Amino acid sequence: MKDYKFMWGVIIVVTSTAFWLGKESEGSSSNVSDSIQLTEKNAELKITVVKLKNQRDSVIASNEIQNMNQKSRIGQLTELIDSLYVMMDRLPVYICPGSSNRFHFQSNCRGLNSCNSPIQKVTLAAAIADKRTICLHED
Repeated sequence: MKDYKFMWGVIIVVTSTAFWLGKESEGSSSNVSDSIQLTEKNAELKITVVKLKNQRDSVIASNEIQNMNQKSRIGQLTELIDSLYVMMDRLPVYICPGSSNRFHFQSNCRGLNSCNSPIQKVTLAAAIADKRTICLHED
């Protein structure tokens, strides 16, 4: 949206310059005072263009800073997710194969009391990949 404001400002400046230059070509500025006014107007227009360019540059710089901050945050989140995956590959959980769709962080969890087969120790990543969810007795 700010880029459009800059474009409109340039259009206004260009239109104003064309108006004053057109006035000069009509011969109405043969007078010295008209020439001074034209010079003053051109100076004002140049100042306006410089101000608009500065505003545009500050908007661009601000957007670049926001993008850098966002990339930094994305990088931090990516590192966090990677470390969570590493933890999931290392963290042991306990399952009852065949009769349950749950996993347990403790081998003596009361959710495993009704298990009729030998309790298996697997990684959290393997349990999640097997579409198991956390035991309802885990706090």
